[in-house]
Amino acid sequence: MIKKATVVLMLLAMIGIDSAIGAPKPVRLGLDVSGLAELQKRTEQYRDDLPKPASLGMHEIIAYEEHKNFVCVVGKTAGGDKSPSYLRRVILVKPSLLLVDDQISGLGSGDNFQWKLAYRKVNRPVAYAPAYPSKISVADSTLQGLDSFTAPCKNGVGRVVVAITLGQKDKPAVKIVSNAKPLVLKIETKETRCKLTLPTGAESAGSITITDAKGKDVLAERVLPSGIMPHGPKGVKMLAGWDSRYTRKNAAPWDTKRVAVELKKAVESGKIKPGRAVVLGCGAGTNSIYLASKGFDVTAIDVAPTALAIAKARADKAKVKVNWVLADVTAVPKLKPFDFMYDRGCYHGVRRKFAKEFVASAKRLSKPGTQFLILAGNANEARHYGPPRVKEEDIRNDFKALFDFTWLRESKFGANGEKGKGPLMWSILLTRKK
Repeated sequence: MIKKATVVLMLLAMIGIDSAIGAPKPVRLGLDVSGLAELQKRTEQYRDDLPKPASLGMHEIIAYEEHKNFVCVVGKTAGGDKSPSYLRRVILVKPSLLLVDDQISGLGSGDNFQWKLAYRKVNRPVAYAPAYPSKISVADSTLQGLDSFTAPCKNGVGRVVVAITLGQKDKPAVKIVSNAKPLVLKIETKETRCKLTLPTGAESAGSITITDAKGKDVLAERVLPSGIMPHGPKGVKMLAGWDSRYTRKNAAPWDTKRVAVELKKAVESGKIKPGRAVVLGCGAGTNSIYLASKGFDVTAIDVAPTALAIAKARADKAKVKVNWVLADVTAVPKLKPFDFMYDRGCYHGVRRKFAKEFVASAKRLSKPGTQFLILAGNANEARHYGPPRVKEEDIRNDFKALFDFTWLRESKFGANGEKGKGPLMWSILLTRKK
């Protein structure tokens, strides 16, 4: 059993362009696994630092998660006028299955695309299987421990997915379940089996399911990260704690399955009109599903994958579409700015330590004119239990530089809003300044 883990993936990617007079420029992308010995050493402990992007052949890491069953790193290069750009997903399914998904764009109509795997300096066995495309051609190599695959390109876009087993001589068995969008693969080794849903591009993250060699569930289907998740020993422990609130028999106390009264009033009065909306800390999805039912194009963000799985099941039952995103609200991924943002109980939970980061996320997700409705615990509440509480002065100081206050008024968390019996709360409606 692999212990708590992280990985600084010591993988050196190579991308380059060779030019020959009168011939198309072949674009080469690949993976050098000479650092896998270091990878094996680092799989039994979590680390506070991120992998260095350059060691992964990336200019920037855009998504990262450490989990007891896997590690996922997503990064990209910026590209340019004379060079293509690419997105790379690296997923380590512990203990020894590595999947690399490379998507390259910006190729010319006459460009060739070659992917190379180098493993000449590896002391332990390395076995691999090109997973996608299914009819990939393997080029003969004159160098021992170096193999290249010629990948087809279409409309300036190419893609290669390779499954690799570390420390094993047996190749992973790969089955393409669907080669449409998204790509769905089943991969099997002596130790583990997994199913991966791999979308095109970075707009969605895909999902992972893991079973052991006997088919026993190890990890139920769950989404992969869209942003950089809290990591290191404290971060992983915190994420496990949040997720456990949705795996217990007793539901999380904030999962009332009732649409927040203040949200309902704002939407149904016409104060908030349908548009692109993002819900921060969406939990099991009640308010996100409500907004989708009212004609909003909804993206919902949470750090608990089990909450998102519950929310998706509820949305499917309600026959509405929501984009469920696994990410940290204090470090949100790059998304197109929204018309409306909503938060019930997230801001008051993170502001004590991460007020600046939360406001930075609000800035990143908004544009001039964006409305932001926040429901937060009220420091004027006399009782000693209930949600975290915020002073009016702190709220104004946090948001006054970026937003105008449409209102900041007292209400209650109960089912009937200000007339209910729940704890005092603040209802805050902000508008992004121009």
